[in-house]
Amino acid sequence: MTVQAGEQTSPHFMTVTPGGDDVRHLQQTGFDQAGRLFFADPADDGDVFPPSSERWIVQFTLQGGKRRPRVRTYTMRRFTGAPAS
Repeated sequence: MTVQAGEQTSPHFMTVTPGGDDVRHLQQTGFDQAGRLFFADPADDGDVFPPSSERWIVQFTLQGGKRRPRVRTYTMRRFTGAPAS
């Protein structure tokens, strides 16, 4: 997933438009749905992202602070385009 567009709409609010092949896997489950994005340190050459499972938070917490990716929660306000099949 990559950022196609970003706009700082207030000092503490940013609108982000994701793009790329992975976006088609996002599923809209309701209004004001939240999701987490993980950002790796560009200097880190290893895979530091937690696995896609219900235990991700445990494995994320156990990672050392230097290897732990930054995580931010975003609210998905609108979905456009074709839904995943």
